Amino acid sequence: MDIIISDQLTPIELHIENIYLDPNNPRFVDDNWKTILDDKIDQENVQRDARDKMEKFHDVDKLRMNMEINGYLPIDRIIVRPFNNGKYVVLEGNRRITAAKQILELHHKGIGVDDAVLKSLESIPCLEYTGSDNEAAWIFQGIRHITGISDWSAYNKAKLLTERFEEEGMKLTEVGKQFGLTAYGAGRWVRAYKAFRQAKDDSDYNSVIDEKEVYRYFQELFGPSNIPLRQWLEWKDFRFENTSNLNEFLSWLYPKEDSEDETDIDDDTPGEWDKRKVSTVQRLRDISYLLKNDEQRFEQFRGGGNLDTIVASAKVEKAEEQLEIKRQPAKKLLQSMDDLIKRLGDIPTLRFKNNDELKGELLDKLDLLQNAVNDVKNAFSD
Repeated sequence: MDIIISDQLTPIELHIENIYLDPNNPRFVDDNWKTILDDKIDQENVQRDARDKMEKFHDVDKLRMNMEINGYLPIDRIIVRPFNNGKYVVLEGNRRITAAKQILELHHKGIGVDDAVLKSLESIPCLEYTGSDNEAAWIFQGIRHITGISDWSAYNKAKLLTERFEEEGMKLTEVGKQFGLTAYGAGRWVRAYKAFRQAKDDSDYNSVIDEKEVYRYFQELFGPSNIPLRQWLEWKDFRFENTSNLNEFLSWLYPKEDSEDETDIDDDTPGEWDKRKVSTVQRLRDISYLLKNDEQRFEQFRGGGNLDTIVASAKVEKAEEQLEIKRQPAKKLLQSMDDLIKRLGDIPTLRFKNNDELKGELLDKLDLLQNAVNDVKNAFSD
């Protein structure tokens, strides 16, 4: 009977210092690749080069942030093979080992690392490959990354983050770090989930909403391009305060057929997802564009107008206006002044109040602006 791969893997516990990154990692190999032999794997410059490549191109920082909170989790054992006097090279798991070595380096530099995290690195559960296939690294990484681990849906990821945020009383910064996200990234997942739950539980469309269809729209809604749309929905304290607009938003996704006879309208009849007025999540940015730049056309869309046609018309008109402004310096100046007035109206006063340095700089610039305004007024009064 032929030997199968699982028979060539033996459980072993290793300290991180005895584990070396694979300089011949399949991630690195290109047409010009020259194999690094075993007797050079543990050389400092070879390991430094392998680590630099992992850190630069393979998103190790997020994994390290996760590990700083959770410690080294032996959910999946890394696969290694011996190469020189009790030393082992990684065949599968280079990202995890790179992240672990980053943490040890921070500790050696005197940067605070939790003792429990350091203790989790004392003994790394591994599987030692005892076979002789020179392409073993390619085989193991292929098994893991080509067929791949089944990814969670966006909805399930957001649900987990939100539960950690609510049940554990963690801050968004802490939740994000635990899962390798920034505070902004964690906040976007949590807000989108809470917004979806409000729509699912409290809207007029609660009976038809499907997370597979709709959740991604809420995730897009909390992207940086959709601030105007969130403002229209009056998002505050993890909730839409304007429930009428929320129901209208959902009607764009589940529109009902209009009927000339109002008695024929059955409020319990689901709208038709396949006939939604916002065909893709990216089109929410177009609605935000209308809210910000052309409220009249936004009202046309609300009235049943075709979004594609309306947005195209708005952008053509905006382009023509910008071209005209460039042709006429006076209009360009007035447009700049309009922009400045709008920016002054949107100043985040609380942020400046809590920062004396920023507040002082702002007040100085406002004084300069006031002097410039007075000079212009005096010029016209002469």
